[in-house]
Amino acid sequence: MGHSPSLAVASEEPEASATGNSAFANAEEELNNFVGSLICYRMIRLSSIRHWTRWKKYQELEPDEYVEYYPIRQELDLGKAFEDHKPGATEQSEVDAKGEQTETKKKLYFISHRWLDPVHPDPKGTQLRRVQHLPPHPPVAPLDPGSSPADDAGSTSNISDQPGNTDGSAQNDPASEVLIFYDFSSLPQEPRTDDEKGTFKMGINGLNDILSYMRIVILDDEEYMSRSWCLMEYFIGSFKGSLILDEKGDDRMHQLQQLAVTPNSSIGSAKSAVAEAEAIRSSRMGNIAMSFFAESFSNSRVTKGTDRQVIEDVFRTFIRESIHAWEYEPYVGWKPAFLEADQVDQILRGERVRLIDLPETGIPVFKMPGEINTTVPQSADDTQPDVLEPLWRRILTVRGGNALARYYLLNDAAAHKEWDMVQKTNI
Repeated sequence: MGHSPSLAVASEEPEASATGNSAFANAEEELNNFVGSLICYRMIRLSSIRHWTRWKKYQELEPDEYVEYYPIRQELDLGKAFEDHKPGATEQSEVDAKGEQTETKKKLYFISHRWLDPVHPDPKGTQLRRVQHLPPHPPVAPLDPGSSPADDAGSTSNISDQPGNTDGSAQNDPASEVLIFYDFSSLPQEPRTDDEKGTFKMGINGLNDILSYMRIVILDDEEYMSRSWCLMEYFIGSFKGSLILDEKGDDRMHQLQQLAVTPNSSIGSAKSAVAEAEAIRSSRMGNIAMSFFAESFSNSRVTKGTDRQVIEDVFRTFIRESIHAWEYEPYVGWKPAFLEADQVDQILRGERVRLIDLPETGIPVFKMPGEINTTVPQSADDTQPDVLEPLWRRILTVRGGNALARYYLLNDAAAHKEWDMVQKTNI
């Protein structure tokens, strides 16, 4: 993030100041219009999904069923990150502890799944029904004064099916603020117009960021681990510590998730101790990543041959931003360094790259603290609806603390973005 604009000095001419402010506002608006149009996803309301019997294609959605999400606007603080095109929609808000109006919090979920059919990803609705179980669960409507509990016998849902209540935004239904990314509904599908082709391409390029800051749900399937798209989503989500539900429960991904959300117990100690902990954490995660590319991704498959290059490009960006080499300098301590382009390609090919040069004897070897309670649940059934939000808060708290330490103590630019986005991620 850039520095805040300086306050005008007292001697500045009012007319000049007004002109400058106007120019700044125009430039900001122009940048907002340009940047905000690059990447946009349709995030589907969970309250709408609960009325579906089949996933809707992107081009079939009604305006009241989704909210447009512009992650770059959120990152750069330029304009509205969420735009609601529902007829008559107004900005929803809530009151904070200071009595001020704030934007209603939105919970963002990314559904990682395998396409079960080339034409429709979920022809029998098995994935849809699992997503419909995500919390919060709909409130139970009060009984009519003249009715009895027996009148509701055999009911299979608490969702109201009354006319006029199918727009996915029923009053007081918290599920209307839970927004779901499901590729079939959130990105333009074939056949695409020229504009939709651009939206799709930019959306794929932005997967790095949204996989880092959304709640990731892994829907298991017997062939999930053989598909390149699925592995990309699973790996990035685990590496960033963003998993919130994981039906697969892969051991390697679990190790990555645990390392990502293990607090640096040296925070508050000397800079060298904090840096040493981050160096060990980073090198361990990098080694797991190299095993993943060698043993899993290299043997995975895609339906379209051109998809392989697209996925590898996303991975290249991720490796360059997230995996670092570490060097020890006497009297300075551990310092991270970005990998060279050829090193990034080596990792992507599953080859080994040395990520840490251990110093000569005399320097203590840091041991990472034990795991904390961040076990990712494997289902979203009704027996554990209150587990996910406390887990997500713990994940963001640890990630934010570690990123802040890396930024202030190690001047890690990538950590600055991590810290900034963790603050903006709606809890």
